[in-house]
This record gives sequence, structure tokens and C-alpha cells, in this order.
Amino acid sequence: QIVSRLLATSVGKEACATDLTVLEAATLRNAVFHKRFLSLGGAKAITKVMAEHIHDAGIQTLACRTLQHMAASDHMECAAQLASGGATAAARSAMGVHPDDALVQQVAC
Repeated sequence: QIVSRLLATSVGKEACATDLTVLEAATLRNAVFHKRFLSLGGAKAITKVMAEHIHDAGIQTLACRTLQHMAASDHMECAAQLASGGATAAARSAMGVHPDDALVQQVAC
């Protein structure tokens, strides 16, 4: 439901942070969820909210943590699917917009 909602509408900051917190927890060491997340368009959902909330360092941090969990998975070639979904570009954008935020720099790198 979360991925579908993030893809379908523009989500406000608080709702987005809540949704990303749930996704970040779900993607932590959960290969079963990784497959479902990607099949539902999770990479696109994450990059979409990163673009919509580019000036919010907290949203960027949560989104990049989710991307980190997915990229570290060896299930279904996650890293390649994330890259083709725009995750690398989204992380670079976050770093560019938040050059002085050490946490954004760390999680996006």
C-alpha cells in the first residue's frame, strides 16, 4: 500500500517520513520484501519522493537508507534495478542539495 500511495500522489512531509520509516525498517535484511518492493515499483516511488522533497534532509536520509538496504541485497539484482530506476541520480541530487549535511552525505554516498 505504501509504495502505491507514494507513486499515486504527492505525499506531505510528515506522511512521507512515516511511510519511509516503515519502508526503511521493512527493507532491512528482508529479502522477501525486497522482491515485492521492486515488483511494486519501489525504486520509482523512492526516487519520486526524493525529488518531491529534495530540500528536506530528513526525507533524503530516510530514502537513502532504504536505498542502501536494497542495494546491499543480492536478491534479484537489486542494485542494478535501483540504478535503472534512478536511485543513483537521486542520491547524487540529495548530496548536491545538502552539501553541508553530514548525514545526507554519509547515507547517499
